[in-house]
Amino acid sequence: MNSTEREVSGFGNVVLETRDLKKIYLQGKVEVHALRGVNLTIEKGELISILGPSGSGKSTLLNMIGALDRPTSGTILIEGQDIGLMNKNQLAEVRQHVGFVFQYFNLIGRLSAVQNVELPMTVKGLSASERKQKAIEFMNRVGLGDRITHRPSELSGGQQQRVAIARALAQDPKFMLMDEPTGNIDTRTRDEILKLIKQLNEEHNVTVVIITHDAMVAKFTNRTVYIVDGLLYSTQEEAAEAEQNTRIAVDERANGREEVPAE
Repeated sequence: MNSTEREVSGFGNVVLETRDLKKIYLQGKVEVHALRGVNLTIEKGELISILGPSGSGKSTLLNMIGALDRPTSGTILIEGQDIGLMNKNQLAEVRQHVGFVFQYFNLIGRLSAVQNVELPMTVKGLSASERKQKAIEFMNRVGLGDRITHRPSELSGGQQQRVAIARALAQDPKFMLMDEPTGNIDTRTRDEILKLIKQLNEEHNVTVVIITHDAMVAKFTNRTVYIVDGLLYSTQEEAAEAEQNTRIAVDERANGREEVPAE
């Protein structure tokens, strides 16, 4: 089995779906097949991790499902809408409803924490007072109601990531897309952030997709799929077998090159 899909009870529950998703890059004249036919279905309210090593296609998949890049072929549906048919303005609108959380927080240093959270709401037509009120609500939700006036440099790494999560929530996201959200913080803080993510998922039904290489992060999620060499697998055993097959193929190619006499 080289892909993973879930049976869903009615299309209205599906937030994100990919069908035979492929992405090919050119490195000089060499084609690099970053994604080789990814099928994935995510329902509303899921907490799912996509686990894979460096070079497996994680970042490429993140760019595809976050509407940051277009696939070479295949389909991406967000709440039933085929984003491959959208123009640049429509894609920008889609991205406004994806709650991005990154490894390095990406906060604006000259703004206070609450101002960072307000930022995504400036395009929503809310008044300044409405934006601030909602931003404070989100800061309280992530446990930082007493840090609203602090700038990022005055916050710990874990606190900065909480602000980043509050900012993502302020986008009223269809789903939150987290790229190695605990990769830049210590182990104790990592567990605190993961507990917060799980709490938001369980108490507020926030759909969360975590892209990670860390198996400990994946253990906090309700479902894990595994990406190896541009393909998704449903179980760790399938992924391990695929990794082994990839290593064997690489070794065979290397041995084949070594046997060719130099001209």
